[in-house]
Amino acid sequence: MSEKKFSSRDRRKPLIFFVTGAAGTGKTVIIPSLYPLCPKHIVIDMDALYPTLEDWNSIKSSWIYVAYQLYLNRRISIICGMFFPYEFERVDISHLFTPYFIRLCCSDEEIIERLAARGWPEEKIREQQMCNQWIINHEEEFNSKSPLIDTSLISPCEVSTKIAKFIKTTCVKAHRSLYSG
Repeated sequence: MSEKKFSSRDRRKPLIFFVTGAAGTGKTVIIPSLYPLCPKHIVIDMDALYPTLEDWNSIKSSWIYVAYQLYLNRRISIICGMFFPYEFERVDISHLFTPYFIRLCCSDEEIIERLAARGWPEEKIREQQMCNQWIINHEEEFNSKSPLIDTSLISPCEVSTKIAKFIKTTCVKAHRSLYSG
């Protein structure tokens, strides 16, 4: 069996997806249910490097470099973690990608409940509530096709299904049939 060569059509900028949101909106919780829904893509928990690096700028930059290596292996990355467009643009190889942001949000009450259950102090919870409101109110900072998924009243599986549907639709529209699935 011969190895298929990349065609000129495949040399377009690779897609990269970010599932972003304030702490407590469900980014980490949805990861296990995303794996089977996006089997041809690589789902990345951005927090996985935190114990080693402990510097969010280095972690975010590192994952972009990893995503590029995965692209060279014909895989699209789905990075789950709080990541904003301006942070992505600061990475020196960001120009090689076409980014898509999927924004998760939830009610203030849900953020309080979820983060208090983790033992977060009130001040940090308020910061995340403000971050959540900023994400909700600033769609233009992401991109015009950036979906907003409210995780307050739906299950992690339902959230993952909405994310997977957006990714598949985006890949098909971008004529990345090689990657869609």
